[in-house]
Amino acid sequence: MCTCRSSTHSPSPARIQNSPISVLVPVLLLNLCTLLVQGPYPASCIPVTEFFPFGTSSDQTTERSDDGGSGRINLTVMFPFFGNRHDKLYVNNNGVISFFDELRTYRPEDFPLTEKIPIIAPYWADVDISISNGTVWYRESRDPQLLAKATNEIRAFSAYRNFQAYWVFVATWDEVGFFGASEDGLNKKNTFQAVLVLDTTGKLSFVILNYAKIEWTTGSNSLGHSLTGLGGNPAQAGFNAGDTVHFFEIEGAGTSSVINLTATSNMGIPGKWIFRIDSSEIQDVCSQSESSLVSFQPAFTSMLSADAITVNGLCLDTKVPSIEGQLEGATGPRELCCFLEDNSARCYLPPLVLTGFVNISLKIGGGGWNYSGELEIKNIVDMPPAVIRDVPDEWMTGNTVSISWKYGFLEWATSYSIEILAFK
Repeated sequence: MCTCRSSTHSPSPARIQNSPISVLVPVLLLNLCTLLVQGPYPASCIPVTEFFPFGTSSDQTTERSDDGGSGRINLTVMFPFFGNRHDKLYVNNNGVISFFDELRTYRPEDFPLTEKIPIIAPYWADVDISISNGTVWYRESRDPQLLAKATNEIRAFSAYRNFQAYWVFVATWDEVGFFGASEDGLNKKNTFQAVLVLDTTGKLSFVILNYAKIEWTTGSNSLGHSLTGLGGNPAQAGFNAGDTVHFFEIEGAGTSSVINLTATSNMGIPGKWIFRIDSSEIQDVCSQSESSLVSFQPAFTSMLSADAITVNGLCLDTKVPSIEGQLEGATGPRELCCFLEDNSARCYLPPLVLTGFVNISLKIGGGGWNYSGELEIKNIVDMPPAVIRDVPDEWMTGNTVSISWKYGFLEWATSYSIEILAFK
């Protein structure tokens, strides 16, 4: 269970102490503050600020009723899904995008469905927005900014480095509650998004699933508890071909573990799932091979930021014993602090006195350095600061000063140790 919202952390006071070198801390300190944080470490998720934009004047909304939906939406493209091409779809309040016809069934069912309706189910459960402030938004778009975002997310995987998005369809279930909620149950909300992406050839299609908040799994008509939205027949998540044979269920679907979609992933970023969906079999975008190119998120970082980077492109699970990383610098390889978290991998970078592209190699388990990718290191003056000095003119020896940072930067930390580096 997780909530990701963007906000600014309250200022943290610190005192500048005397040192052998007494200096006036320069503006460069904006990027030279290293924060060492301590747990515990609850589930991560995709902040709403990282969703594809929704709730704008370009969006439409579904009917505000229990088990309602969008009605028929005629597409401007032929969208390939499970080996067939579709020119219309329906957005259902209950967390489903369907083809051929509407799916108003509120109770999630095991795949494959006996009903011959192809569906994409980011989170099929008994949603009720008739008594809540939740909204289901949707839009078809060729907006250049949306296409660029979709292109970059798909290109994060080595097999699709030349991918170019041509069209997207964005559906967002924003702060939706469950049917039969009462008392505390009325405060339980889910926020998630499905983005259908088509390439310029009209042949390759993907879906990007983002989960920012999952607080309930089951409506009361599916035997869920009215105060918690848990128990009973939990939400379904995955894909149904509509031929009564072919389907794909996302890990945890149909069980109590489906509430953990904010913390799990098939691409190394908790709360984000990406699948290729045009062919007769749903395909993961990550690599199962024993050697491959990988990419990193973010794709660039500051030379002195000591950031954590997430590894994209590997299919990892809890059976992977360990991961090691090294960065190839001008003076030889430097060991990185890498660790596994759920089914994702992250590495912390040391401060670097260099810029440009560097190669990072990875070793999984007892294997060799078979995975590698490039990361761009940028000059600190070209990067927006993650940590802000408040009232820089007061940063002199002996003064008490404050710093602030976006809450999402260290949302899981309960305490902070702050080190300040300075140039003479």
